[in-house]
Amino acid sequence: MKTGKNTIVIDSKIGDGTQIWHFCNIYGSKIGRNVKIGSYVEIQNKTNIGDDSIISSHSFICSLVDIGKNVFIGHSVMTVNDINPPSFKRTGSKSEWKETKICDNAVIGSGCVVFPVRIGINSVVGAGSVVTEDVPDNTKVAGSPAKIIGKV
Repeated sequence: MKTGKNTIVIDSKIGDGTQIWHFCNIYGSKIGRNVKIGSYVEIQNKTNIGDDSIISSHSFICSLVDIGKNVFIGHSVMTVNDINPPSFKRTGSKSEWKETKICDNAVIGSGCVVFPVRIGINSVVGAGSVVTEDVPDNTKVAGSPAKIIGKV
């Protein structure tokens, strides 16, 4: 593992060949081999990132996100696990938090917001999209909210 300056990695398993750039916060995560993580990324606990994936700068991967192998996450992608915020502050429980699954070979364009959904194998999410529903395998979506625009 290679890390940049002022990067914090706590209680995480990081695979061989992974590069984490400057000013990242990573805690309670499992990150595979040969992953590239850009500057200013936060990856919260209870997350998994598969081998050969890329998380571009300024992205936020919240708790309960599972990212497959060879996934590309563009710049400033935000994942959401609490669809009724601030549920933890109100209830003291994370039981309302939901999981997100981003499957192998998916591509998520810059500036997307991804709610708790499943993004299918080989799927593509256009830049700036807001993903509120599952994306089938081999499908292109775009827009706010994201809608199917084609097949891959």
